[in-house]
Amino acid sequence: MRHEMWEQLRLSQTPACRGARHLESAHFYTMGGGFNPRRLRIEAGAGLCTCACHKSCPVTDETRLTIPFRDWRDRCTCAGADAERQRLDDAGIDFPDLSEQIEERRRRSRARRDALQTVRAASAGKSRGEIRQMYIDEMRSRGLNLPGEDVIDAHLDFIAGNPVPAMRLAGQSLTQVARALAEIARVFRPNSG
Repeated sequence: MRHEMWEQLRLSQTPACRGARHLESAHFYTMGGGFNPRRLRIEAGAGLCTCACHKSCPVTDETRLTIPFRDWRDRCTCAGADAERQRLDDAGIDFPDLSEQIEERRRRSRARRDALQTVRAASAGKSRGEIRQMYIDEMRSRGLNLPGEDVIDAHLDFIAGNPVPAMRLAGQSLTQVARALAEIARVFRPNSG
């Protein structure tokens, strides 16, 4: 069963190639991804058409189901690629690279943590209002969006030594993530509609 599914994925072709209109084929088939057991990580990117007409393209890699979207965008030399790139540009569509997204999230997380620690270290003897303004200023100075009032209040409680509101918000966030992952899984299940 697993072997059959792999073969179906490997035989994915653009509508142009299926219709023998190879000069119209962009090589880019779809966005997709999954767990790569050889690299022990989740990979997402551009799913490429497996038609033999793309063999000479520099982005062709028969060992992978997807490649980073930017690789396709920057390096694909297939006949229909320029038209597809133009169509995506005209529609304002750009697929960010998964590794870029992860790194940006890590950077923002470090900046939020550093802002919180900076305010905490300087908060002795200050009123809650003064601490709130210090926190807001510190977040803005690091180029971060301000969280909602409930998050700011939980952070102020944490700075004052009460971690319970922040822990409660973290639990709620984890619940939301679990729901989102369940929804994503539902989308990728066969016959999920």
